[in-house]
Amino acid sequence: MPKEIAIKTKEETYYKCAHCGDEIFWNTHKKFTYCKCKKIWVDGCEDYVRIGGDKGDYEVIKKRILKNKTTKKIYDQLGPEFAVARMVINKRIKHDLT
Repeated sequence: MPKEIAIKTKEETYYKCAHCGDEIFWNTHKKFTYCKCKKIWVDGCEDYVRIGGDKGDYEVIKKRILKNKTTKKIYDQLGPEFAVARMVINKRIKHDLT
């Protein structure tokens, strides 16, 4: 597998409820999506994002994920014997290293 494919990442935004811990992806395709306890909701698409609830009820979380779905699937299936490799990969992703 080419090195360029394995290391490309993208940043995705989630909104995490401070009460139930539920995480909602920013792009809900124009559908109101509530958390489990219904304290917050997210309505978003490519053009806008609306968040309902009080400011203290949610926090914005940015996650870096692998773009290539095949690579991500293989990475997620790594066993505990690859814990060190997983740690190194996560640090490289976090710091945008190639």
